[in-house]
Amino acid sequence: MKKLLLSCLLISMAAGARAQFMRVGPVDFFASAYARAIYSTNADRDFSQDGREEDFWVVTGLRLNAVANVIRNTTISLDSDIWYEKHFIRDDLDRTGDPFGNLKLTTQTALGPYNVGLGANYRRTWRLDNDRFDPEGRRVRTRQTSYGYDGSISWSRNALSWDAFYNKQFTEYDEFERDDTESESFGFNTRWDLIQWGGVPRAAPYYRYRRSRSGFKNEPSRDRDWGDFHEAGVSVLVWQRPRLQYGLALVKDERGRDASGDWRLTHTVSADQTWDITPTVSASVFANWRSSENRVDEDTTSFRFGGSLDHAISRVMRHRAYVNVEPVETLGSDNLTERVTYGYRIERDHLFIQDLRASADLAYDESKFKGDGVGAPAADEDRFTARASLSHSRMIAKDLARTLAYEFYYSEISRRDDDVVDHRFTVGLEYTF
Repeated sequence: MKKLLLSCLLISMAAGARAQFMRVGPVDFFASAYARAIYSTNADRDFSQDGREEDFWVVTGLRLNAVANVIRNTTISLDSDIWYEKHFIRDDLDRTGDPFGNLKLTTQTALGPYNVGLGANYRRTWRLDNDRFDPEGRRVRTRQTSYGYDGSISWSRNALSWDAFYNKQFTEYDEFERDDTESESFGFNTRWDLIQWGGVPRAAPYYRYRRSRSGFKNEPSRDRDWGDFHEAGVSVLVWQRPRLQYGLALVKDERGRDASGDWRLTHTVSADQTWDITPTVSASVFANWRSSENRVDEDTTSFRFGGSLDHAISRVMRHRAYVNVEPVETLGSDNLTERVTYGYRIERDHLFIQDLRASADLAYDESKFKGDGVGAPAADEDRFTARASLSHSRMIAKDLARTLAYEFYYSEISRRDDDVVDHRFTVGLEYTF
C-alpha cells in the first residue's frame, strides 16, 4: 500500500512538473510551483537564549490538484504536494535529497439515498521530539512517514439516518523504528429524529458503536487488543434561542488497559447564544456541563464556560477578545486545576499601502492547582504567548504572485527562567500554471 501511494505521488508530481493547466477527458488539472526563502532566529521555537536555533533555509515545491467526474454521480479528487528544504545554518536539518510530500485521493459516489466515500493518504514530514536531543542540546526532528486508507457509507431518509466507517493508519519513523505504529477502527452511528418542531429536531434517540485497536508494528508485545465503545442515548433540544441542549446516555467503554467495560450513566448540558448588539458588534457565550459515573461508581463532573466579543472597526479592521474558564467546585465540578484563558486578536487589511496585512494575537493561560497533596506547586503554571505579523502579497505578473512576510513570536512560562523569541522573515514566489 505504501509503495502504491508513493508511486501515485510521483506520477502526480510529474504531471505538475510539465507546467500545464489542462483538461484530459473528464479530468481537470490545476498546478502551481512555489519557492520560499526563510530566515528565523529560532527555527524550532524552542526555549533557548544562546542562538543555536538560528537558521536560513529555502523551500521549493510543486502542487497538483485534479478533479474528475468519471462516471455518473461519482467524483474523484486528488490533492498532492511535494517540496524540498535546503538548510544553510542548521546542518542537522538538511536533507536535500529527501523530499517531503502529501497525497490525498478521495472518491464520493451518490447512489440514491446512499453516499459512499473512499480515500487514501500519504504524508512525508517530521515531528519535533521532546525527549531526544543532538550533541549541541537541540531537540531532534524525527522524520516520519504516515499512510493509510478509509471508507464510509451513509444513508438518510426523512427522520432516520445511519452511517458506517472503516479506517486504517500507519506511521513509520526513520531513526526509531521501534516507535512505528499502526491503528485500525470501524463502527457505525444511527439516529432517529423522533420529535420535530418547525423543521428542527427536538428529540433524537441515537446509538454509536466503535471498535478500535492500536499497536507498535515491530513490537507486538506492546500492542493493545481490540476494544469496543458503545453509547446509547437521547439528545433533546430544550430551547432553540438561546440554544439549550440536554443529553442522557448509557456509555460502555472497553478500550484501553484501564477500561472497566461497565455501562455508565452520563448527563450532558450545553448552552450557547450569539447576539448582534450593533451592525458591527457581536457577543457570544457558551457553557458545557458533563457528569458521568467512574470506575468506582462515583460521579465525575466537568464544567466549562466562556464568551467572546467581536467588533468590526471598519471594512478593513476588526478585533476580538475572548475568555474561557474551567473552574473548580462550580456546579459540582471536581477538577483539581482551575484554568482560565484570556485572548485578544486584532487584524488590519491594507495597512498604509494596498494589500499589506497586519495582525496581532495575545493569549494568557493561567492554571492553578486547587487540590491537596504533594505536587501542587508543580501544577501551577502561567503561560503568555504573543504573535505579530506583517504580510504583503501581490501579483507581479499574470500568473506569478510574490509574498513578503515577517512574524514575531514570543512565549514564556512561569516555571521556566528562559523564554522563546523568534523573528521570522519570508520571501516567496508562486506561479500558477
